[in-house]
Amino acid sequence: MQSLRLSARSISDAASLFLRIVNMSNKSEEFLGNESADFILSLAFQYSLLMENCGNFARSFAADGSWRERGHACGEDVIALLRDVELLSHQTNTVLRDYNSSSKKKEPFCITSKSKGIINLDYLSGLIPLSAEGHVVINAAKSMDMANEYLENQKQLKKDKRRVLVAACLSYGHAADIFSRICCDMFSGKSRLWPVLLQRLGDAHNEIGKVLLDDLQIIMRKDPQSKLITPFLLSAEWWFKEGLGIFELCSDVRNIALLHCNLSQCCKIRSSASSSRMNFRGRHDCVDRNLDSHAEICLNDAARHLELAHEALDQRDVHDTKAWDMVSLELASIYLLLGVRRRQLLIGQSSAWMSETLSPGAERSIVTPIKRAKEIFLSLGIDQKVAAADYQLALYFAKIWTCQRDEALTREKLSKAFSYFGQAHKYFFMHTESNEDTLVCLLLDLCSLYSTTSTSYECQEKALLCCLDSCRVFSAESVNNARNHASCSADWFTKMDSLHDKMEERILNLLSSLVKMEKHDRNLQPKYEAVYRRALEIKLGSNSERLLPSGTYRVFEILNVIKTNHLNGRS
Repeated sequence: MQSLRLSARSISDAASLFLRIVNMSNKSEEFLGNESADFILSLAFQYSLLMENCGNFARSFAADGSWRERGHACGEDVIALLRDVELLSHQTNTVLRDYNSSSKKKEPFCITSKSKGIINLDYLSGLIPLSAEGHVVINAAKSMDMANEYLENQKQLKKDKRRVLVAACLSYGHAADIFSRICCDMFSGKSRLWPVLLQRLGDAHNEIGKVLLDDLQIIMRKDPQSKLITPFLLSAEWWFKEGLGIFELCSDVRNIALLHCNLSQCCKIRSSASSSRMNFRGRHDCVDRNLDSHAEICLNDAARHLELAHEALDQRDVHDTKAWDMVSLELASIYLLLGVRRRQLLIGQSSAWMSETLSPGAERSIVTPIKRAKEIFLSLGIDQKVAAADYQLALYFAKIWTCQRDEALTREKLSKAFSYFGQAHKYFFMHTESNEDTLVCLLLDLCSLYSTTSTSYECQEKALLCCLDSCRVFSAESVNNARNHASCSADWFTKMDSLHDKMEERILNLLSSLVKMEKHDRNLQPKYEAVYRRALEIKLGSNSERLLPSGTYRVFEILNVIKTNHLNGRS
């Protein structure tokens, strides 16, 4: 710490001597046997290195909690050091302020300038007052005061880390500003200092954005409607966007991809938790007015950021696939979410049949992203996600097959519904553990499809037999497994209790329907009357308890009766 102060004082002393001797308006005037411009370049280079080292010191403090735990230094000590360096560098800044080695106008890297003077060593919260479009505004909204108060009440170590990171970013930004304005032409193509400095500046931006995003997720878990969400979200996105611009300058493709992933995550959060929407030059306009909503545009932005991440990476590196696969997984998840949301928006969430035909464009807007998601999941070898995409496609075709313009299309859509249900069922039936609720929902939907395809005895019986595949879910083995996982046991039983009631009601309705058909048609063998009577006895004899003393769900016993009857009938 003392070395940084001494270096700042030495550079400042040299700058003071220069100001006393040389006329700043004459760059060709000599100083100590050399042109003054050469001295200014040397001074700027040394000062830029000093500020970079200040940033390195602050970032190393933020990354290593042992300094604080051992009592060697605290966050205020580091910030006080940077303030001392800034104060000692007054004369240096006077020499360098108006000097520019190039006639081209340089974009400022200084965070204080970019934030219109808001971010400085006296204000290091990391939150920036921004408009809904992401522009810095001077007059802060009330939510900003609440957000800053929330940060002030955090634990000291967490607060120190965030403040020191912002201070490090200020130092890096000042170093980059000086280097780009004065030294960059002199060292162009001859030194690695410039790209390394940009990478460190970009890393600091990214780290600040991630800290704010972590805080945002904690806030959302406590209160999804909190007024603090917007200032945290906009500020995190501002840091990510600034970091992205810096990484693009040094062509750091991996970090460009990483920043696009972080921005995509911001867009996903914004689709459900905030009405703000930042400007995004890569945004694709939505052509379907039915889909032109805030959530739709935010999810499209999220997908576009991930597509740009893929473009930055160019191709999958066989020696290091982690970055490409991470982007691919996020992109597939967004595509799946987009397709599901569009399906719910355009054809509703109920199980009722559709009465109007979708336009080809609307159908493509639903099916295409889900199929893209499935292709990516297949390429990554994530079978569970592939099955989830199949399930969503099955739900879509199960809703639209009834409203086609001719019989050929009706058969085609119905065939696709059964095909996708079959593919999804194959996975979830073979991998029941941790997917119990998904399997039951799938079986209920498949059962509903059989029932609505035809009112014939054969279709109703097939619908009933679909339910047999849920035996394992409601068995004593599944119940014991859930009890052994204490962390998720309560949620599991809450979901399964609800699904148990739905499955039981569906089975009894189908049994009742089959019994009536058998009575009205003498050609049918009476197979289900005894089964229906036994199912009612099990339900009424349980005293409304879903879980029986045997450790199974009540519907498991009913399913066993149906299974035994079916096997006896086949033999």
